[in-house]
Amino acid sequence: QQQQQQQHGHGSSAQALGLAAVGRRHISRFSVKDGIVGRCVRKKAIFHLNRIIASPFVSETADGVDVNGRNGEINMLAGPMVARFADGTSQVMGVLQLLEKRRRQPDDPLGALEKADMANTEAPQSTPATLGICDPFTPTDEDFFAELLRIFGLAAQRTLQVQQARGEMGTGEASSGGGSGG
Repeated sequence: QQQQQQQHGHGSSAQALGLAAVGRRHISRFSVKDGIVGRCVRKKAIFHLNRIIASPFVSETADGVDVNGRNGEINMLAGPMVARFADGTSQVMGVLQLLEKRRRQPDDPLGALEKADMANTEAPQSTPATLGICDPFTPTDEDFFAELLRIFGLAAQRTLQVQQARGEMGTGEASSGGGSGG
């Protein structure tokens, strides 16, 4: 309803801006020195935390987590969405976090596959996270997550390029409309 009210009150240029702003309603900015998210950006690496409370690098504010009580016992996979270019350069487009891998039901056939995957690792995890409130992230989960990060990094870069191209094409039109878009 709110979106409809905004669209009816501001005309077609506001509609276009409204569509471009989907998913950007609440943007938070933090130093790359803060939290696991910042470490992902600085190191361009994936971090796997079995218990977030056990990491001295977790920041409740920057990472958007609560480490008090039971919440501190959850697990996290966090990694950078990196766009890699043909010239060998790269750009971090953002960070993705997976929090609190849900426990599988005993009758879930995928649960048996994950247990087999964990049994095939050189060093099976025996941390409280394995026995606690979350299922552990498996090596297969980490590999899949790394591939998603690669795809999302490229998709974010391409989206940014398209938005910039549209902005360049629309600058002549925007100046005649009296508004400034961004």
